[in-house]
Amino acid sequence: MPLIGQSVVGDDNLPAAVYYSPWFSRGSDAATFFLQLLHVSTNGQVIVTIEHKNLADPDSAATTAATFSTASAVGTFDKAASGLKELIRFKYSVSATSGSAWLHLRVLPPIWQPN
Repeated sequence: MPLIGQSVVGDDNLPAAVYYSPWFSRGSDAATFFLQLLHVSTNGQVIVTIEHKNLADPDSAATTAATFSTASAVGTFDKAASGLKELIRFKYSVSATSGSAWLHLRVLPPIWQPN
């Protein structure tokens, strides 16, 4: 049976562990994005940032389109973003309040808004 989503780890002795999704093309210039936390250790939390850039820009030119609220409990969270550039990715910052923590998450397909 396949495992759905991604498991990530954070540690309180280090800055937040940062992970990036691959870039993908936008479907329009506005969308609602969904984050689903399937399991979170008791001391874990994640901040998911939606980054965007134009195709010709280097990765370092990515800017924040929107940020989900800090999530530390199982559930589904949504975030609307507009003014999106050509490419989009997610930045996951995982941290622990004590010791090390892990969580299992997935990002659901966005709902693109008509232009």
